[in-house]
Amino acid sequence: MPTFHNPLTNQPDPANTSPGGPLNILRVSRLTLLPLILILFALGLGQSTGVAEDSNLIHLPMITRGGTRWIGPDGGRVVSLAIDPSNPAVLYAGTWGAGVFKSTNAGETWSPVTSGLSNLFINSLAIDPVNPAVVYAGTYHDQVYKSTNGGRSWVWSGAGIQAEAIVYTIAIDPTNTNTIYIGTRGISNNGLPPWNGVIYKSIDAGKSWIAVLKNVGGVEVQDWAYSIAVNPQDPGDVYAAMHEHGAYRSNNYGAYWFSINDGITDPSGRAILVDWHAEFPYTLYLGVWHDYGVFRSVNNGAEWEMTSDSIRGIAIYSMSMDPIDPEIIYLASFTHGVMRTTDSGETWASRGLPDEGIFAVAINPELPSTLYAGTAGNGIFRSQDSGVNWAHSQAGLRNADVVSVVAPGTPDLLYAALFGGGVSVSSDGGGHWAELNTGLTDKYVLQMVSNPAQPEVLFALTQTGGLFRNDTRTEEGWVTVNADLPAATQTLPVLDAQDPRAMRDILLSETLPSANIASLTAIDGLLSMVFDPSNHLIVYLGTQGSGIYKSTDGGLSWSASGLDGFAVRSIAIDPANADTLYAVTNDAGFVKASSDGGETWQAIAVDTPSAYSAAVAQDGSGALYLGTSLGVMRYTSSTGWQSAGLNGLPALVLYTHPDHPELLFAGTDDGGFYTLDGGAFWRSGPAELSGLTVQSITCSPIDPRGVYFGTLTHGILHAWLTLTSP
Repeated sequence: MPTFHNPLTNQPDPANTSPGGPLNILRVSRLTLLPLILILFALGLGQSTGVAEDSNLIHLPMITRGGTRWIGPDGGRVVSLAIDPSNPAVLYAGTWGAGVFKSTNAGETWSPVTSGLSNLFINSLAIDPVNPAVVYAGTYHDQVYKSTNGGRSWVWSGAGIQAEAIVYTIAIDPTNTNTIYIGTRGISNNGLPPWNGVIYKSIDAGKSWIAVLKNVGGVEVQDWAYSIAVNPQDPGDVYAAMHEHGAYRSNNYGAYWFSINDGITDPSGRAILVDWHAEFPYTLYLGVWHDYGVFRSVNNGAEWEMTSDSIRGIAIYSMSMDPIDPEIIYLASFTHGVMRTTDSGETWASRGLPDEGIFAVAINPELPSTLYAGTAGNGIFRSQDSGVNWAHSQAGLRNADVVSVVAPGTPDLLYAALFGGGVSVSSDGGGHWAELNTGLTDKYVLQMVSNPAQPEVLFALTQTGGLFRNDTRTEEGWVTVNADLPAATQTLPVLDAQDPRAMRDILLSETLPSANIASLTAIDGLLSMVFDPSNHLIVYLGTQGSGIYKSTDGGLSWSASGLDGFAVRSIAIDPANADTLYAVTNDAGFVKASSDGGETWQAIAVDTPSAYSAAVAQDGSGALYLGTSLGVMRYTSSTGWQSAGLNGLPALVLYTHPDHPELLFAGTDDGGFYTLDGGAFWRSGPAELSGLTVQSITCSPIDPRGVYFGTLTHGILHAWLTLTSP
């Protein structure tokens, strides 16, 4: 199971361990609960959290109505692609967070095929060329899975591979498909070398594995294999692109390996290809990540030369060779989209998608003019003219990382903010989605809100681009409202097409190229935003490191409002007294409070190592709920802090229902939960959310029975409430 990062802090969450003591449940009498409004979700809501039920609570039969449904949006981070060589209409897509998807109609529609996959972070895919029903999936931190029925079900197949290994590549010997090689990064010694293995080999179709290459460059040197190629003309020849160690070769089926780097001036090996039609001495290609593009060897790796200065400095993630014409090679680049050569690398030209970070390009083996490109945040694109034109090919492909859902009040109108994918809009309740990114120069959205008085006006809080505003009643698109917001110097990749929580530091897992690193002076990262419920011209904005900013004109201009130097993860306003504010910061063990509209702040000590979210009760009591790494806490000035349930379960987001002040939702890394009694008793939300990280919860203002859950790995779940009275 991968370590998930808190969506607000960009830091790993503490271990999900229980404090060890019995759950301290507040007792509520029948009289306190009357008149009770029972709110249950159809098809799964109302499951127990594992805590013994309070006999004083009233439980009515579940009333099923409406159901639940996943509604997208389409897209997401597609790290790997594979095409069935015997039937090119069948494709597999490995996603970062949503598992494996399959298309049986050449990419027109996609369906998840994840049964048996305990890890949904897929780095690599490979199809058995003799028996295409056999598919292998390499994961982040969970070795290898295998399917023998075209993806309908998967079984773990990592015996012998180092625990928690990251599998970057899978290569099958086309002459003996029981022989398989994988390139890995191992995890040991708290992430430090030496590694137990870099390349593993199986001779029994994945039942067992042995390490055949270890400690490249020495036991104190960090290394791993990004790409492996088996020579179909001579399968004893196996080649590997090594992180910071260039190209390696084995001439005896992986038993022994040696460096082949004469002439390679940039050793950041990323992708390797062998010309499948050539005879000895074989032609090889090595794509690198740092500064020098693609190297070519015409003598089986004895010597190398750079193919062309025209692609120098292009960060290459993978390469694909045309199955009919080996002089045609496509590059998947994070800086220049898709590139192509038609003359074995002598010249290169752009083939589209320059604004997308490209992980993979797959080529139809029967019709090579048909291409598929997997992107770093925008799903899959398909071209049917060798890359001249591209169109989305992602219907049904779940966009994983939904950080915010906004239902502005127009029937069937929804907006979704995607970390890395910008903003998407649906006008049919989630049936179809379209990008809403005109003017949005930073697609790494951390939160999105709408103006309660003008729900057509959206605000997008971004990682480096600052604050964007979009009045959707016009066609102007997104415009920045940053004039008064603080700048911050941040060390980030210029090409930043990766998720800093996962993609940059985990999937890439390397020292980023110096040519693509810069200390950027940009708007400080924006984490949270809230409107004053009594005066929608007053808005508060929480930053990554510059505290809180305040606007008195609806978000058009800003001024500092305290807590400078703190990251403000969440802001909550007391609906009964709008001058009372609470701020959740990175100051462990404290919550910040203001009683004068942000003019001054005081620290309230709380016994928790980390807090993520806050909400104030809507019933006029002034009670503050705090989502922490240890569960939910409740605070009033008279009682101080008390446990409010979900002990041991990090509560990443809290949401109070606008029509039912007694109803509080919590989003955790194990699904969604709700309480009707201030946290005395919690029930789990829809069963579909079990085991998933919920990072956004909202409801429709025109039909509050509809609740939307934005998740880290599965997009948006739409669930319906059933409201009855006893």
